[in-house]
Amino acid sequence: MEAATPHAAAVEVLARNDGHSFPALEIWEGSVCVLSLDGAKVHTPLANPEQTPAADQGTDKVKVLVVDDDPLIRLFKAQLLREEGYYVYETGSGQGALNLLSRGVEVDGLVTDVRMPDMSGFELAKLVTAERPSVKVLYTTAYALEPNEVRLQLPGSGFLRKPFTPEQLAEAAKRVFGG
Repeated sequence: MEAATPHAAAVEVLARNDGHSFPALEIWEGSVCVLSLDGAKVHTPLANPEQTPAADQGTDKVKVLVVDDDPLIRLFKAQLLREEGYYVYETGSGQGALNLLSRGVEVDGLVTDVRMPDMSGFELAKLVTAERPSVKVLYTTAYALEPNEVRLQLPGSGFLRKPFTPEQLAEAAKRVFGG
């Protein structure tokens, strides 16, 4: 099967290179492809790397920001939520999320990993909801939460332990964000 674009070709090369098959992927604005071939690393944006507030104007979809430092997990979450009908922004860090929001991006929901290098999902959610109290939060993590972390979870938020199935993520998103 011949790839339609260089970006689709990159995804196809990655899929064939490691011997795994990937589900069909759609490349969305802000996606990044990192190829590592024979030790040479190529980092290429697959579309406009700067998502802008204008991109979501005119949509009545629930707008969700996915934040996860693991690019494959982030892609999985974002793709699934798009398939469920959500308008999705995505970024790999808490600071990246704050940068998007500071540029005027409006979101209804936040799906955040709990443990990330630059700030925890709890810290991010606290900062986001301080400025935007209506934003609903869905936390995800592969780790057991410490008792002090459980207290940081915002009222009305959701929690999903990794690994989770696509169905579990879809159900949690509907429960927390509606849509």
